[in-house]
Amino acid sequence: MEADSRMSCPAKFDRLKLEVRDWEPLSLADSSGIIRMTRRETLIEKLVLARHLSVRERGELDPSTVERAEIVHVISRVLDESDSFPPGVSPWEKGELVYEGHFLQRLKDQSLRLWWQRSRPIQPRLLGQQIYKDFPDRNGAIEEFIRREWGSGEIDGVFLTR
Repeated sequence: MEADSRMSCPAKFDRLKLEVRDWEPLSLADSSGIIRMTRRETLIEKLVLARHLSVRERGELDPSTVERAEIVHVISRVLDESDSFPPGVSPWEKGELVYEGHFLQRLKDQSLRLWWQRSRPIQPRLLGQQIYKDFPDRNGAIEEFIRREWGSGEIDGVFLTR
């Protein structure tokens, strides 16, 4: 069965089966090696990338709210390791499934482009609409992504604070 890229998160993050114990956080490599993540950082990374936490995982998130700066940190780190956020997402190409929603793309000059695209109804391989906006400032692009993607102030019931 082919993965449907129209999901709100990449297919590798199966919302029903993924538990933090199975979660493999992105490596945080620097010149001295791998940096270990705290349990909270691991949970926040999973929340941002998979857009879901189990009830048990939400109970472990202390405090139960997440600061926007923590979300910005995860997205920025992913963009350092990948050319897009969510990782592996790119603008639609003919014949491919359309990833629906907002995503960030790092350009060659290191600026960011915020995309929004959707497919045609019942035709997931045909582009229905696509727009983008370029941002010379990384923080501005990430803040705009958060505003558009999680404008309600929560991700899967976990509230974002300033």
